[in-house]
Amino acid sequence: MVPAMKNEDGTFGLKYRFVKNRVTGETIVVPPKEGETPLDQSATFYHAARDKGNVTCFDCERPDMTFIASYDQAGSKVPVRSHFKLAHGNQHDPDCLVKMRADDDPSGREIDFSKGPVIFLNGLPERLSAQRKFYGAARNLAASVPLVSRDADGKLRINDEDLDNRRRMNAKTPQDIFRIMRSKSINRELLNDAVIINADKATPWSDFLIRPGDGRREPEQARLIKLVEDMLRQNLRGHAILFNFTVDTPAVPVYKKERAPVTETFRRAGFRLEPPPPKEIERMRIVLPVIDVVHPITGNNVVIRPLVHIKNPDLYAEFSTPGPDGKVGEFFMLAQPYINMQRGSDKMGFLNLELHRPEHMVRYTLDELKASVVKRPAFFQTLPVQAATAGAAPA
Repeated sequence: MVPAMKNEDGTFGLKYRFVKNRVTGETIVVPPKEGETPLDQSATFYHAARDKGNVTCFDCERPDMTFIASYDQAGSKVPVRSHFKLAHGNQHDPDCLVKMRADDDPSGREIDFSKGPVIFLNGLPERLSAQRKFYGAARNLAASVPLVSRDADGKLRINDEDLDNRRRMNAKTPQDIFRIMRSKSINRELLNDAVIINADKATPWSDFLIRPGDGRREPEQARLIKLVEDMLRQNLRGHAILFNFTVDTPAVPVYKKERAPVTETFRRAGFRLEPPPPKEIERMRIVLPVIDVVHPITGNNVVIRPLVHIKNPDLYAEFSTPGPDGKVGEFFMLAQPYINMQRGSDKMGFLNLELHRPEHMVRYTLDELKASVVKRPAFFQTLPVQAATAGAAPA
């Protein structure tokens, strides 16, 4: 989050590292401390004669902003650093990204505004129930230098030169992703250059928004096919995607026997204890159209069946209640896909996506999303869709 500062009335506001000049369109950053050499010599630093009264929020371009020079704070040995804040009586646009920013203290890190942002996904389970046996092991065998770490002083560090100097944002829901897509400060080129980080895994934007298609329209399945091929080739797990799918027929819960979780007591005892008996558990899943791929290693033709597993009974009604047309509807969900092959076969497999929490899903159509991203009408050209229908964007 953006650092907080206490207002005179006792409430807390936000202080900002950079703003935009309404007149010139330039990005204006906080000037360096006296005697300090800036890391980015090309940055446009705030200058009162040019910028006073002309700066606004970098993201929504709605409120007036004010520059506050560094000052000593009573009772503290650490001075308040220079920053920008909202001018009195001004407010951000409701769709502004300001509360999603994850940019830390500017000291020690410059930001390259010509690159797309890094989007941290927060809240997705690091190890899904069906992934524990191999995803956890994969984490232990990962490179000795993780992608994301923290310095001794607690500052977040991305151990990748290309990613470390980008803008940083936090996202928890599909609605947060939509808000980024609609932002004035992130044009189509920057969005296509964005990178999503989840569980120490980086996913480029081009591989993030996935649709299953309808089994006939091959262009719509291009990203899904690439995802499956990458997973088969590299044994990818833990990468997050935003999955868009349609449920035509109401789903019904089923009962199946699942192995009970292995407790730490059993794990330490090894083979001296009987494994926990399987339990009959209520589950719901959405079966989507199959896709045909060529296995990138063996060269065999493989049929992959996408399955959406609804792991939270509180969400069953969302997928079992039909609308006036008899269909349930269209959804977006955040998930970590994984593949398992059908037992005894190397030509049939399943692409599994688990939904655990209601905030990771929203009932919304791609046409509505396309209509809401009006500033980039060609953004979805890689996902051919019929003419967009008007729809209110979810908050």
